[in-house]
Amino acid sequence: GLPLFLSPVLVGAGALAAADHMRFDIGFWVALLACISGDAVWYEMGRSRGDRVLSLLCRISFEPDTCVRKSKVFFEKGAAGTLFFSKWLPGVSHIVPAVAGMSNIGRKQFFITNVSGSALFVLALMLMGYLPVEHMHLMPAVGAIAFEGSLAVLAANVGVKYVQRRR
Repeated sequence: GLPLFLSPVLVGAGALAAADHMRFDIGFWVALLACISGDAVWYEMGRSRGDRVLSLLCRISFEPDTCVRKSKVFFEKGAAGTLFFSKWLPGVSHIVPAVAGMSNIGRKQFFITNVSGSALFVLALMLMGYLPVEHMHLMPAVGAIAFEGSLAVLAANVGVKYVQRRR
């Protein structure tokens, strides 16, 4: 349930499955269960504790000042779509289940939409790691550059947000 960047872990799990170091299906089900259980906890906390949970989540967010506003705006545009695609929305994805709980979305609708969206997210990222990179001669070099570049962008984003917050 912690708001962590787990996308690289899912891509790595797909790569491990491609190299026969783990089973793809087991990795998929474990990751899906982790997503669903974490989101279910935040959903129930949002239902029972409302704004207090949202303020806690926003305090640990990269953009605490705009966190509540962004998450509520996404929900106003369409709760089901936001919930389905929430895993793809950095900075908002960890807040959406709590907002869904606060918005009194039914448990059944939440569960079905969350499971569907989480399954798509986990499957897509694991398949990215599962691609046969050993057959693509440029992929190891490009993959390393992309990974290092994404780390640099992430570090810069954290640095900028820290400086903005300090001001």
